[in-house]
Amino acid sequence: MLTERISYPHPVLGLSDDIDGDFNVEINVERNKEQKTVRFNASNISITNTYFLNLIENENAKLILKIYCSSTFKTWVMRNINEPFEIPEDELCNKVEVEPLIIAATDIENYYDESFNLEFDNYRFAVKKYEVIGVLGKLIIPIDKNYEKLSLGNIFEFSPEDDETIPCSFQFITDKIVVKYPVTVNGDDPPNGLFHKSPWAAYNMIIIPALTEAFRIMDDKEKSSAFEDKDWYFVLEMLLPREERDRDEPFKSAQLLLNRQIPLLNAYDELCLN
Repeated sequence: MLTERISYPHPVLGLSDDIDGDFNVEINVERNKEQKTVRFNASNISITNTYFLNLIENENAKLILKIYCSSTFKTWVMRNINEPFEIPEDELCNKVEVEPLIIAATDIENYYDESFNLEFDNYRFAVKKYEVIGVLGKLIIPIDKNYEKLSLGNIFEFSPEDDETIPCSFQFITDKIVVKYPVTVNGDDPPNGLFHKSPWAAYNMIIIPALTEAFRIMDDKEKSSAFEDKDWYFVLEMLLPREERDRDEPFKSAQLLLNRQIPLLNAYDELCLN
């Protein structure tokens, strides 16, 4: 039973003791990793008032979910709560307020039942379409973009170029940093051999330049907003926060990220001393 002080011009189920009975809804929230959405699912719906059950059965009333994110200032209405409702995860941040409501689906000219509190003195109300006639209160659900399981090793994707004369390049428009590389005339993939035999040399030739450009994007106020929703951006921000980076020289930040080791010295040891 909701007891917060809300004023309505008519009795409302679930508000204080306006009406005998109550209703409950269980809200399940999960992340759809494949679609990158947050899925809301309503279950175990219970309404303990015959009058309201009849209103819903006769399609004079409808149970909905109102979903509001205060961080993005966006609101959604889940009108068919018997089916899951999905919202792109990039449109949600920090937390959402989920509010189950019963609304009038049509104009109800004779809104009255014996279950109404006697203080209404058997008065019959006129309720307009879409007015709220049942409340349950707001459920606060945290929305965490959990990237703890991601690491530097899995934010890169390697893709061979069709033309072996095109040099190595990097793309940042997807969740992974895409490394485009030329293959040998025999069709071999240089990254495979480099990372297998001389990983620190590969870091210097491929990963460091890619990270340098990534940090340059992240520290550019005009460019960064277009990439803030990408997985690679979140991972790099987690591994090397803004306050720890050298924003004037992204090349230094790229080197610092590799376990605080100096890639050039490791490559020298790998290639010249062993």
